[in-house]
Amino acid sequence: AGTLIGRKVGIRPQENTDWVEVPNFWGCIIGRPGVLKSPSMKAALAPLYRIAERERELFQAKHDEWADREIEREMRADAFKKAVKGRLRDNPGASLADLTAADDPEPQLTRYVANDTSYQSLAELLRTGAPNGILAIRDELMSLIKGLDNEANVEARGFYLSGWNGTEAYTFDRIGRGFNLHIPAVTISLFGSTQPGRICEYVSNVLAGGAGDDGLIQRFGFMVWPDM
Repeated sequence: AGTLIGRKVGIRPQENTDWVEVPNFWGCIIGRPGVLKSPSMKAALAPLYRIAERERELFQAKHDEWADREIEREMRADAFKKAVKGRLRDNPGASLADLTAADDPEPQLTRYVANDTSYQSLAELLRTGAPNGILAIRDELMSLIKGLDNEANVEARGFYLSGWNGTEAYTFDRIGRGFNLHIPAVTISLFGSTQPGRICEYVSNVLAGGAGDDGLIQRFGFMVWPDM
């Protein structure tokens, strides 16, 4: 539900400040191998996957219709160029305000879930297909968290931390990827599972002031450790 709502709705806990919280969430199921963590996740996420599949089917139909109009778009573009060229040939300073090019943008798939993605790809999904937020699912969550501890992944860690806040803007300026790639608000929900031994070791290191002691693990407000 938090993924579907995303940043469309916010809660303002204080009347006289601009503090806003959006309902994205970070959660983790903790259990030893064989206690059916993955089937539990699959059952809980089934409604979201059904919505995602419906969106994919709608997108495919719209994209097929858009592709069928390719010749029409080319002809309209040629006609527009000829109209502009003809007017400017007679008067280089002529106004073109009444001439408008046909607008038929390619449809974009609305995304709700991402399974295996880099933070750059996740950013592109948020920029183009998930403006209200997206759910990143990691079956083995500690692999992602420990990877973010690596000094080489400091930008990725910062991006995920911004995504937990859910309201902060983010702009990429990279040679190769382009400049001014702007996301109005990075809104990421994060959900996965892990084993008790792996998370106990990590939390112990964090409590001792280790490398991960910047509030990342504390952002998981929903953790389930079933007593078997």
